[in-house]
Amino acid sequence: MSRFRPSAFLVVGFALVFSGVAIPFLTITKAIPANFFVLFASYLASLIGVILGLLWAAGYVREHRNREK
Repeated sequence: MSRFRPSAFLVVGFALVFSGVAIPFLTITKAIPANFFVLFASYLASLIGVILGLLWAAGYVREHRNREK
């Protein structure tokens, strides 16, 4: 059993996906410089955020499935 609640995965995952969208927007508007490291970190943030969102969904289903039985 995980020490973390599934809602924590949702919050952190949302923040990572949001940053994965905000960073390319800021590079397009020239607010931050565009380089490989920044854009690669943005991609990784989006990917990890989506994975955490999927883990949240799995934990949510597991909690509600166990409540019904």
